Amino acid sequence: MNTQRRWLGYDTFKLIVALLILLFLIFRLLQPAPAAALPPYPPADFTWTWSDATRQLSDPQGVVIFGLDKVNARWVPLVPNEIGSVLPQEGYRLDQGASGEWQILSMSGEVLYTLAAPQYRWVKASLAQAVVPTATATPLPPSPTATPTKAAVGYPTATEAPAPTATPLTPPTPTPEAQPTPTPEAQPTPTPQAAAIEVPAACAAAAVPRLAVGSQAVVLSNLNFRSSPEIGANLVRTNRVGTRLTVLEGPVCTPYRNGAYLWWKVRDPAGEEGWSAEATLNGQIYLMGPVE
Repeated sequence: MNTQRRWLGYDTFKLIVALLILLFLIFRLLQPAPAAALPPYPPADFTWTWSDATRQLSDPQGVVIFGLDKVNARWVPLVPNEIGSVLPQEGYRLDQGASGEWQILSMSGEVLYTLAAPQYRWVKASLAQAVVPTATATPLPPSPTATPTKAAVGYPTATEAPAPTATPLTPPTPTPEAQPTPTPEAQPTPTPQAAAIEVPAACAAAAVPRLAVGSQAVVLSNLNFRSSPEIGANLVRTNRVGTRLTVLEGPVCTPYRNGAYLWWKVRDPAGEEGWSAEATLNGQIYLMGPVE
């Protein structure tokens, strides 16, 4: 009887130990994993905002700039929708150059956009470098050399001509000099300048306007042409890069999400009128620019 009681006590002890071990393992499994240390933030002239839920970095305007690459423990820039919509359909890739500057490259290696620090705004690469022809000096034909002519030689004549009779000269009548008529100087035509524009507080994050009514603008990136100054208005067409436009009215500020757009009413070369935004949201990239 005593032996049976001892075995029952030992079994109870083992059961208690097993339960304690099980509770310890459950406690360890339920504990959250320690957060991995974040890599240093990219250097900027503003304070970054980190979102632990999305694992992304935003600027003070709320624009998401970087995402966390946990595999390589580094910050990778995110391509905005405005830029992604105009990138080549065959694809693109992100690359960080030797200087640490991020770039968007085509599949053939051509640089399309560069992320410019410290504001971290995507800047469109130059479309084409104008080739300035080098002036080549054209040799001038040699100046004609004066050919010496023989001096006239006087030969004696059989009969000497009579001496000429002196004729009195009539003094010339002085002719009054013509006074030059003053030519009025051409006054330069004033070039329309972009006036200082007051925008509401909601539009403070919009791009700084560079256009003016009456001036000429050129499309810098494929640009939507809408029936009214709002993002949901009817799309008339998409004007291609290099299209010249005449600025008729504007700007009109339209708040959108955490930023705002500045719209201008323009006329295309075909004479059709519509509205286009001068830059992307928060002025990241200018879509139209003044004609220099």
